[in-house]
Amino acid sequence: AVRRSLLHRIHALYMACMRFALRGQKFVNRPYKQSVLHAAQIPTEVFCIISMTCQVFAFLARRLGPPKTYKLLSHYTAVAFNLSLRVCIGWFAYRVVNELITRYSRGIARKSDILGAETSRQESQVLAVGQTARVLVILATGVLCLPTFHVQISTVLSFCGVGGLAISLLSKGLFVNLIGSLTIYLTQPFTLGDWIQTPDGDVDGWVQSMGPYHTCVMRWDRRPLYIPNSLLMSKQIINASRMTNRRILMELPIRFSDLDKIQSILEDIRAFIENHKDLDPEQHRHCRFRDIGAHAAMIWVSCYTKGITLNDFVNVREDIILSIRNIMFKYGTTFATTLDREVRRVDSTGAFLSDGPPAADPYYGIGGGSGAEEEAYRKPQPLLASQKALLQTELKSLKQKQESLWSREKDIKDIEATVQRTQELLDKEQAAAAARREEVEGTERELDEALALVIKDEAALQAQESSIDASMDVLQTKEEALDNLVQSTRAKVGEPTSDLEEPSDAVGFKVNVAGFVEYQQEKLRSEKEVIEAERQILQKQMAEQIAGLDEDEKEKKKEEEEEEPPTQRSGELLGGE
Repeated sequence: AVRRSLLHRIHALYMACMRFALRGQKFVNRPYKQSVLHAAQIPTEVFCIISMTCQVFAFLARRLGPPKTYKLLSHYTAVAFNLSLRVCIGWFAYRVVNELITRYSRGIARKSDILGAETSRQESQVLAVGQTARVLVILATGVLCLPTFHVQISTVLSFCGVGGLAISLLSKGLFVNLIGSLTIYLTQPFTLGDWIQTPDGDVDGWVQSMGPYHTCVMRWDRRPLYIPNSLLMSKQIINASRMTNRRILMELPIRFSDLDKIQSILEDIRAFIENHKDLDPEQHRHCRFRDIGAHAAMIWVSCYTKGITLNDFVNVREDIILSIRNIMFKYGTTFATTLDREVRRVDSTGAFLSDGPPAADPYYGIGGGSGAEEEAYRKPQPLLASQKALLQTELKSLKQKQESLWSREKDIKDIEATVQRTQELLDKEQAAAAARREEVEGTERELDEALALVIKDEAALQAQESSIDASMDVLQTKEEALDNLVQSTRAKVGEPTSDLEEPSDAVGFKVNVAGFVEYQQEKLRSEKEVIEAERQILQKQMAEQIAGLDEDEKEKKKEEEEEEPPTQRSGELLGGE
């Protein structure tokens, strides 16, 4: 009843009452598995089972056992009943606390998922209150169970006061970590799902769990790091999940040869970052010509993004870098590198000279002025080690590209040979298909000729049948004329010469006429049978010829279906390329 219907019906009735009371207002229709009654289901079931078992044992002992056994079982069943009642009540309270923590907690944040400072503080408060409530529920349950075993609470408290000092001295590290865990829960420097760092870089990851002894941090390489709570309390913690913005800070090196264009580049970059929609206008957005280094001039760019998630940050940073690159390409310049150094002479005003050696070139170790130095400057100079390494790298890259080209050329030749062989097979298949087509066409011509002959024979048979029908009509006419003659003859013979007797010659004539009529009828019957037999023979021949034509037509269709198209065969040979 508890599992199937009772608690479900109570929850449904409560939801209906709340829906009726809060009609017209915002109401959350919470399912049964997320309700407080669901937390009471398992403890209630366990308590019902234990209480019913105790009642059964007490009943059997009272009915069947001696009085001493009944008293003993009654005592233990009462103890079990009271103990199970207190434990199940504490269990229910613990499950209610867990359900409330789950309901109001955001859960563990995923990798690169930063929810902000407000949700981090809310999560810290939820966990702090939840952990405190859990500890209080466990302690209250334990205290409520002590009187069942006839244990005085004052005795336990005094033992804790005396024994606690000895235990703390023996297990100092354990208690230090427990106190550190309690301090973290109360001070709330971070919570589950927060991204924390330390200035020395030893800790950098997401908080996965916060236990009584240690805290688990999942690092960026997905390897968990377990840190004792006492060590965390002694370190400086940077909670990156509670930042409000992310900063984009860059230093862009510009070549000395492009110093005359730097003012225009700065103006365009400033206009771009000031009008960017994903940068926070409440924070500073600077682009300044900051420094002149040993080999390049430096442009300093600093701004803050609105979003704090990793995806938003890298997208905005990438957009800014690409836009700055396009601005520099617009003015015909690019970023300076250590491999792009240029040694050129300048005059007293700072303008570059077009020819001649530098006044003081530290690269070649040449002073300026004399003809010998001019000649030494114009001579080819030895390559530096870095230039040699760069040339060797480029040469190695070119060799690899040449080898890949050779390999690709070999693959292309193999593919061409395969295609040629496939083309030859296709030509053979097409020739065989053409021969087969000619054979089929010849067969079709023969069938057409045979069909014409059959049609001709059928016409002749129809003509014979028409002549037979005409002969039948003539015979029918003759038969009718004979019948008329017989009737007229009988009428003439049937007239008597006197009233008493019939003449003898009339009798003989009558007999002769009857025989003649029978002879004629027999002759007509035999002719009919002959004509009918001829007609059956003709019909049988026509049926045989028609059946033969049907069989030829079926064989022709079967051969056409079995014939395979050349395109399909070519596709199988090519293997889908």
